[in-house]
Amino acid sequence: MKSTSLSSLLTILLSWFVSVSDGQTPDSWRQVSSLPGVSRQDAVAFTAGGLGFLGLGADSSGNLLSDFWKYDPISDSWSACAPFPGAARRGAVGYSINDTGYVATGTDGVDELKDCWQYIPTTNSWNQVQDIGTNVPVNCPGRSHATAATAGNFAYLFCGYDGSPGYLKQTLRFDPSNDTSWAIGRNLGNVSDLTLYGRRWGSAFTIGSSLYYGTGFTFSQDIKKDVWRYDPVIATWTQVADFGGNIRSNAFSFSLYGRGYIGGGTNGNYSQDVWSYSPTTNTWTEMAPFLGPPRVNTIAFTLNNRAFVGTGVHTSGTTFADLWEYTPDSTTSVQELQSTDFRIFQPDGNMLYVQFENTAATNYRNPFLLIHTITGSVVKTIQLENNTTIVNLLGLTAGFYSYVIINQGKLITSGKLIKQ
Repeated sequence: MKSTSLSSLLTILLSWFVSVSDGQTPDSWRQVSSLPGVSRQDAVAFTAGGLGFLGLGADSSGNLLSDFWKYDPISDSWSACAPFPGAARRGAVGYSINDTGYVATGTDGVDELKDCWQYIPTTNSWNQVQDIGTNVPVNCPGRSHATAATAGNFAYLFCGYDGSPGYLKQTLRFDPSNDTSWAIGRNLGNVSDLTLYGRRWGSAFTIGSSLYYGTGFTFSQDIKKDVWRYDPVIATWTQVADFGGNIRSNAFSFSLYGRGYIGGGTNGNYSQDVWSYSPTTNTWTEMAPFLGPPRVNTIAFTLNNRAFVGTGVHTSGTTFADLWEYTPDSTTSVQELQSTDFRIFQPDGNMLYVQFENTAATNYRNPFLLIHTITGSVVKTIQLENNTTIVNLLGLTAGFYSYVIINQGKLITSGKLIKQ
């Protein structure tokens, strides 16, 4: 059989190698600058042009808010935007498509709303666009506490509360390029309009072209942990692995590096645990817990391969204006191939040991170790000649790297390492 060339191996490996390049500890939380406006819950957020936008919601006294703010992650600073021109509200949804932000639905304390507004960051201006469900041949009432996610150039609204005891199970698609912006999708769980299956306060995230929705509070007044994948091409729901933590509603959610995350929320007790979902293995993994005080009705958005979670309300009724940044373990997508012939370990962050196990050295004619950066650039190439090779990492910038051992053009083992 023809051996894979070294250049071909490096091309393949390049697609695997990702790292945290700015020195932040992976799978960790840190507090950043708090919102300078009023503390709040039930706000909305979206991103555009490398900035995060946050507004609306209710303060600690239940007063509804119309202010809007933008967050710059580079300078870790906030500045005021044009206030929202629609009715002050809580429980709305926010999303962005092509660096344009949108806010839709919510409640003004009397009615469940169905209006939709567009925010243009370059002009700091708002425009009202089509109400949800316009020209859709089914009843699309106003709603609050729905959940939104985007895939491609479309946004999707899932479920929500319309004032009825049954709640909503609808899926709506928003296309800003179409004269008729809204289209109806398949109900959650592929059920009919006559089937009670609605819920509110659910969580949603996007991985690739698929959307995921789950957890939440249902029409039967119970809290859920089931999760469903929505294929927008064929408009079909498929149930996937249940959420890894306890049942909950009012949680935050986001996606990074091809994984979905759900955390916080409540099942009667407020939670701080965070779990990530892998679509490849259809499994959930517990991650570092949220470090802020436990809360519900938060906002979440992602910028520069980081997630930001903030605001919300504590069980005591205290509302928050803080913002927390999550750095993922971006190396979760690094291919790790195990070999019983080698033992590779780090006694500290500056040294890497590579040992042949027992007499394994006799099985290899020309093995060598390559260490790569985030871009796949080789920063060290070391010939493995002795039973133990000690690799000094002192010259490398702090962060994550990937390594491979190759023998005669064949990949033997691979993994990740950290330089402190």
